[in-house]
Amino acid sequence: MRAERDELAVAEKVLERMSEQFAEERAAFAPAPGLVGGRAVMMIPHRAPDVEETMLPSDYQRILSVVRQAAGPVPPAGR
Repeated sequence: MRAERDELAVAEKVLERMSEQFAEERAAFAPAPGLVGGRAVMMIPHRAPDVEETMLPSDYQRILSVVRQAAGPVPPAGR
């Protein structure tokens, strides 16, 4: 029983370290504001097969949601 308990303790430590590493990696890919033409804008990650929608800024995620729910073409705002 002690051996199993010790193995479980080691597994918990490994899981904790992996969770911390994944959190650091996610933070490295988090959208960060940048400057374009002197204005602050949210940068989006480059398109790649492993880039998930959840990595986009929340405003972009909302836009995708609206477009998916639309029955047809989505006109630009203000028209």
